[in-house]
Amino acid sequence: MEQTWALKREQLMKTYGYVDEDAIDPKKVRAYQFRMQGQDTIITPLIPTENGFPAETFNEVIWQLNEETYAFQIGEEDGEDE
Repeated sequence: MEQTWALKREQLMKTYGYVDEDAIDPKKVRAYQFRMQGQDTIITPLIPTENGFPAETFNEVIWQLNEETYAFQIGEEDGEDE
């Protein structure tokens, strides 16, 4: 499994133009997720996986922005923007 991930990581880095110096060793950093709950902020440590730090709050925002962008693009293609 480790060798397979290493190969995939190498391929991804090459595809997107990353070099080893761009990578962060998850053993040397910590990441936290901040979420509002009423008037309180809940801070949760993120546990790294072989793919990095899963950050649900980032994914939610990215999903919403993609949906919004897609909605505007569909409108432009249908001539609805005029």
